[in-house]
Amino acid sequence: MGSRSHGVFTPFNFSQLKDKIVRKQCRVKTQNLMNTAKALVADGKGLLAMDESNPTCNQRFAKLGIPQTVEARRAYRELIVTTSGLGEYISGAILYDETIRQQDGNGVFSPVFSLMLE
Repeated sequence: MGSRSHGVFTPFNFSQLKDKIVRKQCRVKTQNLMNTAKALVADGKGLLAMDESNPTCNQRFAKLGIPQTVEARRAYRELIVTTSGLGEYISGAILYDETIRQQDGNGVFSPVFSLMLE
């Protein structure tokens, strides 16, 4: 495949085309990322970092004499997300894997996860 320019055949450079496409895709992705970041901090709001690992959370609990259990961590996270007026100050939260997958004793997603969806 090639092109003709003034009667001269020039080979088509797929590599250059691919590079142009990739650069354009990167610009679009970068713009989307910037728009998302701006939306997350709009109106003076921020993100709540709730991505504390189990070992780190357990260390904190141990120092305070709190049982280092799944239920205690779930209750702690639930306490945070049910804080009155929290939605006035945050636009989202960074969650730890356990929080996203957490279920209650009946196999239903925990109130923490459900509350984050509201």
